Amino acid sequence: MSMEKPDNETDYIKIQYEDIDVFLNKTMKVKNDLVTITLSGFFIFKNLEVSGVDIAY
Repeated sequence: MSMEKPDNETDYIKIQYEDIDVFLNKTMKVKNDLVTITLSGFFIFKNLEVSGVDIAY
């Protein structure tokens, strides 16, 4: 999974949280029109969790 911003940002919804940019593709299937982003941990030991999105590879 890429940690870089997308080349074409117009295809994405940009969400900013605590100096972190999250890009969600506009064509993603979202459960109940709700995406939850959780940031936990401290200092450099942070975890970012995104739920409510169906991702298929």
